[in-house]
Amino acid sequence: MSKELVPGFFAMTELLRPQDDGKLEMALLADIAERQQMEEAYRSLIFHSPIGIFIVQDRVFKLVNPGFLSVTGYREDELLGKDPLLLVSPEHRELVRRSAIRLLKGETNQPYEYQIFTKDGESKWIVETVISTTYRGERAALGYFRESTERKRTEEVLRLAKEELEQRVEERTAELHESNRQLQLEVAERRRTEELLEHQAQELARSNQELQSFAYIASHDLQEPLRKIIAFGDRLRTKEAANLSDLGRDYLSRMQSAGVRMGRLIEDLLVFSRVTTKAQPFQMVYLDEVVNDVLVDLEETTARLGAHIHLEPLPAVEAEPTQMRQLFQNLLTNALKFHREQVSPVISITHRLVDQAICEIRVADNGIGIEEKYFDRIYKPFQRLHGKGVYEGTGIGLAICQKIVMRHGGTIEVDSIPGTGATFIITLPLLQSKKESADGEIPQTD
Repeated sequence: MSKELVPGFFAMTELLRPQDDGKLEMALLADIAERQQMEEAYRSLIFHSPIGIFIVQDRVFKLVNPGFLSVTGYREDELLGKDPLLLVSPEHRELVRRSAIRLLKGETNQPYEYQIFTKDGESKWIVETVISTTYRGERAALGYFRESTERKRTEEVLRLAKEELEQRVEERTAELHESNRQLQLEVAERRRTEELLEHQAQELARSNQELQSFAYIASHDLQEPLRKIIAFGDRLRTKEAANLSDLGRDYLSRMQSAGVRMGRLIEDLLVFSRVTTKAQPFQMVYLDEVVNDVLVDLEETTARLGAHIHLEPLPAVEAEPTQMRQLFQNLLTNALKFHREQVSPVISITHRLVDQAICEIRVADNGIGIEEKYFDRIYKPFQRLHGKGVYEGTGIGLAICQKIVMRHGGTIEVDSIPGTGATFIITLPLLQSKKESADGEIPQTD
């Protein structure tokens, strides 16, 4: 190791101060001894240091320490006299050249990082610092470095993780933007739906008002003239029958029959309109009592037809009593009306609980039955499956039943085979929700 490498090494001339010859010789000997000790100390430091240290002069290695050899995997004789750029990765050689140029210009180099290849071809990263020095009387570069491969790998892992995280954030942000856009569309659609529902509610209110007006007309403007027609027809029959020809009496009979049918139609229309327009608050209704009251009203028809009625105990439900009576009266009247010729009607009324909140009631008969293609049609007003000369009626009874059941939050269906009978299946909630499907009576002019 040359003495020029000792940083801060003082020049020998500094010791040549005026002294006597004996003292000067002693000083020189002491200085030489001190220099040898310092060189040995620095040589020991360099060759025992864990960091890599090297000297480059005239673009070739002049010295490499064991730390350098440990990192690169080379032997000392394989590196001395070789160009240092041979170890540097091609993409970083320009960086090392620029550092050497700055050093030659006397500029200070900051530590910089680059990639090298070991003897085995392994890629490693080092952080290197190079300073200017002299070696054996000539200008040289002294460099030392620490390996940073693990840190670079960690940084690369972190960089990839950061990129992945940023990508996920971008994707999530895009998803949120899309979700927000969809939400805005849904809000806009919901707003349009609410506006449509509000419009429909207004139309429904207007329709209800028109229905109330119709009910007023039907109950006053139509019924009063009709009663007069029937009354004067009765007077003609009782007081003027002798003065009428057979044809006149036939005309009179037809007129009175038409008047009676018209009266029934008006009454049924009033019942149909009042299911909601004159609805009453719900209360607990014992269906057993309702059905028994209906059967009392139908005793004459039941006896005349020889009908057999089988009634199982029915539950109590929260409902409007009048409408429950109307429901069962229509169903039982139809069951008696549409019986088969020469066959006594048999009617059964049963129920079961679907769950703790819903009951299912079945009204079954052995009558003429209904073809499946008419199952939906029978609930529409004025839809008759038979001529009025075969079975009397206005064709509104089942429409009233459906409207009553729907008002109570239930359903009504039919199951039938022509020639064997029909079964009407009604489901009703045992208890109504806090808000009724129709909140009490709707005012009506009378």
